[in-house]
Amino acid sequence: VTAWSIAHSIERDNADIRAQLHRAENLDQVLNLVKAGDFQESELLLTDALASYQEAKKLDPKWQPASTGVARIRLKIAEMKFTDAMSAGFSMLTAKSYEKARQAFANAQKVFPKSEEPADGLLQIDLAERMDAIETHKSTVAEFVQQEDWQNAVTEYEAVLELDGTLVFA
Repeated sequence: VTAWSIAHSIERDNADIRAQLHRAENLDQVLNLVKAGDFQESELLLTDALASYQEAKKLDPKWQPASTGVARIRLKIAEMKFTDAMSAGFSMLTAKSYEKARQAFANAQKVFPKSEEPADGLLQIDLAERMDAIETHKSTVAEFVQQEDWQNAVTEYEAVLELDGTLVFA
């Protein structure tokens, strides 16, 4: 700070010297904010860590640890959102809440558009819905066969074959 202050008093109109003086004056605060961000990150207080790194970056945009901290925390937050959305999608799939599962996988896709995992989840929903429909038709066929209602049994078999023409029982 002393050296830049002297240089600034010699060349008052020099923008580079003024900027370096400003950086030097903020250095302690920047270092403390980055140190706080590092601690908050280690404690998984990601929102707080992001705020600390952003404040440090605002005070000194050239301070690389602040910039990399912001980028790293944003990525970690996105990864957590993605993981949470994917977990919710699979939980909803297991509970046969297919629309909620679709929404969760769509949310995951918004976080990481290039990821193939949400599309795989959506395919699993389609498969589960198809399997549910087949099972429903199969149960209905069994009832019609037991009642000897052959016409409705044939109609149900045909409905199953429309879903999957390879099913042996149909």
